[in-house]
Amino acid sequence: AARFASEDIEGDVLQNWVELPDGRRVAGNRIIRGEAAHTIGAELTARVAARGLDVSRMETGGDPMYTATPDPANSDTLFAAALQLLADPDLTPADFVTARYLLFQAPRTKKGSDAVNRTFTVAAGAALLGHHAPALPADIDLRCYVLGQHTATRLTHDQEPTR
Repeated sequence: AARFASEDIEGDVLQNWVELPDGRRVAGNRIIRGEAAHTIGAELTARVAARGLDVSRMETGGDPMYTATPDPANSDTLFAAALQLLADPDLTPADFVTARYLLFQAPRTKKGSDAVNRTFTVAAGAALLGHHAPALPADIDLRCYVLGQHTATRLTHDQEPTR
């Protein structure tokens, strides 16, 4: 909600624009609220019910907000840019957090991508940066989904490498 207010978004959809290291801008995930979110909730409930599953415990009331992944072509572009950063022999902690952000903006699967990204980035950070690897914030997925790129990729005190 704070992002909608700070960016003067009047509609129901906030598009995250991701700046790649080469300067291109790519549409990342979207944050959806209001009527658009209620529509998504109803569609999700209908899909689950159509599979014969119990929807009575699904929470779709109130004032929901959802995140929606980018289209497959943009997701592929974001993923490729992340891997290019990680392949750079001169990788820095700042480049690493950018790559991590790009990976969360480019999920490879519908289910489990958060866990895969967490595990992969911890292992990649340890292998590529050793003790210079930024710590993984407990809420990294939420930060990457709802904060803007500049905020989500800022190295904060809780992410500073251990020495």
